[in-house]
Amino acid sequence: MRKLATILTVLALPVALATHFTGTYVDQQNGVTIVLEMAQDGTIQGVLNGPSGQFQLQGQGNEQGAFGTAQSTQGMLGFQAQLS
Repeated sequence: MRKLATILTVLALPVALATHFTGTYVDQQNGVTIVLEMAQDGTIQGVLNGPSGQFQLQGQGNEQGAFGTAQSTQGMLGFQAQLS
């Protein structure tokens, strides 16, 4: 029984990680909204809407944070994120 519980915990881990950065994050003070979707393999797709327009986001995440690129009018920009 103990071995089964360990296997189920390991199998559930990718699902838990997949939800870490899935959601909508709003910064009303700065007029920024970020919508992210994190797949089971840790890849992140999303969009940032702000006063300067809409920017596509893509990256990689894990239990410690996320990082990636944003396509802007100035070219590719990097980003880092951490849930708090």
